[in-house]
Amino acid sequence: MAEVPATPPGAAAPSETAKGTVPRWRRVLCAVLVVLGCVFVPLSIHAVWIHNTLLNTDQYVSTVGPLAGNADVQNALAARISNTVVNSSDVEARIKGALPPKVASLVTPSSFTSARRIWRRSAA
Repeated sequence: MAEVPATPPGAAAPSETAKGTVPRWRRVLCAVLVVLGCVFVPLSIHAVWIHNTLLNTDQYVSTVGPLAGNADVQNALAARISNTVVNSSDVEARIKGALPPKVASLVTPSSFTSARRIWRRSAA
């Protein structure tokens, strides 16, 4: 039996790309595009959500509005706001500054301590 040559006598030898290997620059470009896609897809999803929900006033109000009527949300907000006000370090100075001078002299640190205890009991 005679051997059949891999290429016909008049044809040129197949190049590297025809054999199935891909040039290096294409592999690098593909890897860079995959990484960019993995980074930009989540960013674009968040950007679209922010644009459609937070920057559109009507949509935001219709989304968050029903929460204002929920008793659990109201209680959580009241507790958080009162704890923030009571635990603030300059509450005493603000109250003394807002009161008339005659009444401000009656405000003592012990009155704030008892007020904090009352607030903490009511919040718990």
